Amino acid sequence: PQEPVRTVIIAFGVLGDPEAAWQDPRRTRAMFTVNTTAAASIGALVADALRAQRRGGGPAGRIIAVSSVAAERVRRSNFVYGASKAGMDGFFIGLGQALAPEHIRVLVVRPGFVRSAMTVGRRAGLAVDPDRVAGAVVRALDTDRAVVRVPRIFTPLMAIYRNLPDRIARRLAF
Repeated sequence: PQEPVRTVIIAFGVLGDPEAAWQDPRRTRAMFTVNTTAAASIGALVADALRAQRRGGGPAGRIIAVSSVAAERVRRSNFVYGASKAGMDGFFIGLGQALAPEHIRVLVVRPGFVRSAMTVGRRAGLAVDPDRVAGAVVRALDTDRAVVRVPRIFTPLMAIYRNLPDRIARRLAF
């Protein structure tokens, strides 16, 4: 007998050069293909499998989708990446709502800058290590949250940033 699937983690993406990404249509398409289309396609496949498992009497299961804090409000400095993650993020938020009646949980993880293979050679404030993201995910799963931001300071910061008028937000240098 096949073991039931309890948790699926969807964690991949491309960052690329922010200026080259919007100036080259192939790079723009590639970033959206990976960060949005591939993530949503895999998410739909996983959701289908978890629903079938549930109908067969198995456990509900859960999906952890690693997005980005950049998805919450797309900013000029890296808007192709932010927009592509916003599409992915929105899909998994909606998927979580759609699967809730079947008790299949979806957790969207919105880390800021994570020191990883994707960010080698780049520096940013509030950078975290992958272990810190993992710890936040475990805590969020224990509390049944739908969204978690890492580091935690991004929760109030993004609440403010999301609501800033565009004329002010455009002037911020990050």
